Amino acid sequence: MNNNMTEHSDNHYKAVFKYEMNPNSRDVFNSKKALLAISVGQSYHEEGKFIATIELINKQLFKQCDIVLGDTLQRYNCYGRMTPDEALIYCKQQGDQWLARNALALSNLHVPHTIIRWDELLSHQHYEKNKKFIVDAYNNDNSYKSALHSNVETYIDRLKLLNPGSDDSLLFSWGLQYLLEECPVIMPLWAEMGYDFIIYPKPLTIGMAKTRELFVSGKFDDKCRWLSLRFKKKSLNSNVHKLPISLDNSYFSTNSVLSRGAK
Repeated sequence: MNNNMTEHSDNHYKAVFKYEMNPNSRDVFNSKKALLAISVGQSYHEEGKFIATIELINKQLFKQCDIVLGDTLQRYNCYGRMTPDEALIYCKQQGDQWLARNALALSNLHVPHTIIRWDELLSHQHYEKNKKFIVDAYNNDNSYKSALHSNVETYIDRLKLLNPGSDDSLLFSWGLQYLLEECPVIMPLWAEMGYDFIIYPKPLTIGMAKTRELFVSGKFDDKCRWLSLRFKKKSLNSNVHKLPISLDNSYFSTNSVLSRGAK
């Protein structure tokens, strides 16, 4: 067993939903279809916080909660340090390693589920149609373009730390490509696939909220409702080795890798 894998019973975190419609009532989620979106490499999808997320999902009445692994989506974060082909191979390997590293936690998810990897979604029969809608809106709707650019600017600030030799125009291009690939999946495609709730630790971004407004609201009003998370430290018994009191709050400011959403 991987030494970094936290045992279910030894977890010191508790996760709760941040949701305006009485998040403490299990009836809100009764018989609903959800998904847990995973950004490979983020600390809140590892060890204690990830186990706490699984524990929270198990307490609900979801009829299904799929795990969506955003592995190859992260390749845009590697551009500048790797070629596109190298980045794709690397991110697939990172996805493989995440699944192996978190096998114990995943085995404790008792809600019916399927593990879906990013490339499967890019191969979905409706992906290209939805991407065309997204790209057309970006090119013709200034309010949508502005919303996506807001996400990209945050993305650039983070990628400067990973790619200090790349200029802002390249970083902007990679960030925009990331979003134009992510947005067709996270809102319109997942709505068409029947997902009622999207579970992700970080709040909905400006760009993804605008994507939902344009491509989900009206036609799929009750789909793709966002469930962000809050993590708390559990009270520790005296016979349990105590962790440091302070929480690491150094989250990235966007969802998915870029986003999210996602991304």
